[in-house]
Amino acid sequence: MNVYSELQRPRTKKVLNKTTGEWHERLDHIHYVIPQKNLVTGKKENPVGYFEHNIEFFEAIQELANIKFGLASPKDNARIDISHSDIVARVKEVDTFRKGAFKDLKSELVNDIVVKEIQDYESFQEHLRGIGTVKVVNAGKENEYLGVKVFGKDKFINLREPEFRREFFELPESDRALILGEGHQEKKSSGQRPKRTEAEYEASVQDWVDRRSKEVRYLNSGSPTYKKYFAGTKEEKAEILAYYERAAQAKRNKLEKQHDDKYRENGRAGGLGA
Repeated sequence: MNVYSELQRPRTKKVLNKTTGEWHERLDHIHYVIPQKNLVTGKKENPVGYFEHNIEFFEAIQELANIKFGLASPKDNARIDISHSDIVARVKEVDTFRKGAFKDLKSELVNDIVVKEIQDYESFQEHLRGIGTVKVVNAGKENEYLGVKVFGKDKFINLREPEFRREFFELPESDRALILGEGHQEKKSSGQRPKRTEAEYEASVQDWVDRRSKEVRYLNSGSPTYKKYFAGTKEEKAEILAYYERAAQAKRNKLEKQHDDKYRENGRAGGLGA
């Protein structure tokens, strides 16, 4: 297996809740990526198992990393949880564009974005082409925006508002809802687990290393060993996992030797020497 992490810095650092007038900060955050491929066998691998059954372990790994590197915990900065139906209801009850030219068309476009679930900038442009001619003003620059000339009309309508910009469509759905004036800032993520102590997180991580990760990897619910394992004592369970661990290591050693032998043979065939 191979893993890596990446830091994501949002282009838009703050978003305005038009209902409350409050600005919501969008924090930098780190993604841990675990490709689902075994680099030794070349086959698919799922090291996390059924995610819902192992949340406490992944949460512990995340929180210990936050503590070690001095990062803010998502539990202290809970994301806003907003459903698609919430956004639709909000758009219907709020007239986003109370002032300015072409407010009816712009309000209709916002409604289309939500109801038709237009998720990216290119799809929005395609939607606009269905009602008229589209132009991109200041293409590739920070102040890029779209214009549309509705069929049968003589003038282009400039769509400079945040709701129609590329940056808007690159935001998570919850942040897009804030820009639309969602007003659900007090609604926290559903199913949020209470924060535990550092010692409790350390115990969970150790349990993952010693036991749970091996259960996920080696035990199949359809096998006779599965029932035998969960009916056994703590010592019997440890013995079963150790057996599978030794067998897996022997298989890895064999595959790695085959790989090395093949590499050396190819090297000799290519004149690289032994």
